[in-house]
Amino acid sequence: MSPNECLAAFAISRRSIVLSIWHGLDLIHNRRLALHSSQETSERSISELFNRSLQEFQFTTAAVEHHNDSSRASLLGDHIRRLSRESAVSVYEIPRKTLQQEFWMTPFQNRQQLRDAVLNIWPVLSDRHLGRIACDAVAIGLFVQTQRVLHSALSQ
Repeated sequence: MSPNECLAAFAISRRSIVLSIWHGLDLIHNRRLALHSSQETSERSISELFNRSLQEFQFTTAAVEHHNDSSRASLLGDHIRRLSRESAVSVYEIPRKTLQQEFWMTPFQNRQQLRDAVLNIWPVLSDRHLGRIACDAVAIGLFVQTQRVLHSALSQ
């Protein structure tokens, strides 16, 4: 798997999802989608977002934050993993704790510190339309892409 392949990073909350598309270490696209209260309608919307984005960006890898519970965000993450498998897209599951502990040299104590670090790199993400969850999607994507670049450099 090349670090230059496209990656789709998904951050999910109870009522919204943000998709960040990466090419190498370049963040090339961000999209936020408000979700309906109905699980079925939300899954349909996520399927449309996933399939449209796959067609447009031809990503080969997806990254999704892993939730250790049966929350709505967890169920929607399961749906993204299912869509990925059906489309032959590799999936990384990134636990929130991993992002907070390994994203920076000193582990972050909470999610807001992680979001603040992302905003320092990409101030444009402070746009109210994207919301705080955009920082989560970008953090997931940057984490995975950085790991892939480092792995690729070490294996040469």
